[in-house]
Amino acid sequence: TFRPLEKVITPNADGNNDTAAFSGIRNYYAASSTKEAENGVVRIYDLAGRLVRSLRDTDIWDGKDNAGQPVESGVYIYQYRMDGKLISGTLITAK
Repeated sequence: TFRPLEKVITPNADGNNDTAAFSGIRNYYAASSTKEAENGVVRIYDLAGRLVRSLRDTDIWDGKDNAGQPVESGVYIYQYRMDGKLISGTLITAK
């Protein structure tokens, strides 16, 4: 799986822990024969289950929502499909 190594991000543009990287998802699906549209799309949800961000063209979450606004500090859930399996985990943002 392509889980991020980062568990806590501090997206304050200081160059330290600003992002979470789901490295390799794009390359995996570019080279794969599995071309399902939902494979490899990382979705980030808040704890209320609201979709915060969909990562379709990048493997990096910068702590922003789909509107480009910084999210609040807290716990977020990521999910993506990998060869038919649902992969999920948590990330924390702190300001």
